[in-house]
Amino acid sequence: MRQKEVSYLKGLRILVAEDAPDIQYLITFILEADGASVEIVNNGADAVSYALDKDFDIVLMDIHMPILDGYGAVQLLREKGFSKPIIALTASALKEERLKSLEVGCNAHLTKPFVRQELLVTLAHHALHCF
Repeated sequence: MRQKEVSYLKGLRILVAEDAPDIQYLITFILEADGASVEIVNNGADAVSYALDKDFDIVLMDIHMPILDGYGAVQLLREKGFSKPIIALTASALKEERLKSLEVGCNAHLTKPFVRQELLVTLAHHALHCF
């Protein structure tokens, strides 16, 4: 008998700010397969307006995006009173980038390429335990 997989994100609304179409597709596939509802934006400016105007449980924020980078978007969201969890997602594993993302207001920092299970557990932990 096959064991049923655990669903970490069932019912969660997640905003994904990511400008690379292939990463958008991959993240959407993974998160929706785990039961989340996903909305994608292509830049930091759209991430700020969507996060403030819609009711998301958590934001997954790419750091390097056009128009407004992830650092600026997170900082602006926090200045405007956005208190829900924001998880940084970046290709850089440098200690300085990790520290900077936390300093501007991210709750956690993940690197690309990411491990599916780590992504799911990190999002679930912060979405369900950071309120």
